[in-house]
Amino acid sequence: MNSLGIPHKFLINGILPVGYALQSDEEYFEDASFNPGMFMKFYSALCKFGPLPNYIVRLNSSTFVNFEKLTELFNGGYFPSKRLFGGHNIEFSSSDESEPFYMFAGTAMVFSCDVAEYLRNINMESESIRECISTCPDDFAISQILQELGNYPLFDIGSFFIFCEDDKPWEDSDEVIFYRIKNRDRILTDINIWKQLLLTYQA
Repeated sequence: MNSLGIPHKFLINGILPVGYALQSDEEYFEDASFNPGMFMKFYSALCKFGPLPNYIVRLNSSTFVNFEKLTELFNGGYFPSKRLFGGHNIEFSSSDESEPFYMFAGTAMVFSCDVAEYLRNINMESESIRECISTCPDDFAISQILQELGNYPLFDIGSFFIFCEDDKPWEDSDEVIFYRIKNRDRILTDINIWKQLLLTYQA
């Protein structure tokens, strides 16, 4: 990201190691809870921005990104400049619902400036929003808030994703941008995949 001139922040939560000094590209959020901590970490980072950039990409720490290809998509006009909420579309089914709910996985989400602006200006005092972020995973909550309250459609970019996970054979291709890397052996398997991808795509 530095070599390509891409502004970025690493969002950290939980207990920091004793004596750890935050780096200039790190933001710290104390709440280590899954709900609502994960949602609030991203929401708080959005609120700390001044004017928002044209696009924001939200990533999990287990996602490798080919930033050169992603930059080409942004510069080439692939993404709409307004009302963009993009990601990998997945179906969430509940026994309480007659119809499935479609959401974007937290692996990678792309927001245009106006959508990110809407998200950081939601009414956090609303009972329905507080319940949503406290009971739902952050990717579900973001998808629900933007679709049901903001009326933003899903912009599916699933063809650019690959899941490098246990029992899922995967093969790299020229189209892939986002690599979700999460195996049972996080130390050996995951690190080896990261090394392989870094050697292949590091700018």
